[in-house]
Amino acid sequence: MVGTGQGRYPIDPRFHRPGYRHYARKVVQDIVAKADNLDELPRRGRVVPELGNEAIRELSLYSYRILYEIRAQNVFVLTVIHKRRDLQPEMIEK
Repeated sequence: MVGTGQGRYPIDPRFHRPGYRHYARKVVQDIVAKADNLDELPRRGRVVPELGNEAIRELSLYSYRILYEIRAQNVFVLTVIHKRRDLQPEMIEK
């Protein structure tokens, strides 16, 4: 599930400006499409260097990192963050 960005980590402010809703919609659609077949190819992403855990991997899309975790036969998207942000382990919700 892809979150709305409400809470601790706000949505990119560009999405709130007039004319950018199409951009926001496109980015969300592309994130979902990129993550859609992770259950078939769970190891296609690279290990997240800041975490060093083989089970937590990432895919890159535009300026975003899609972090996900492989658990047994399931794959869970943990978070989507901008590449300019410094990833801290506490930012990962499990």
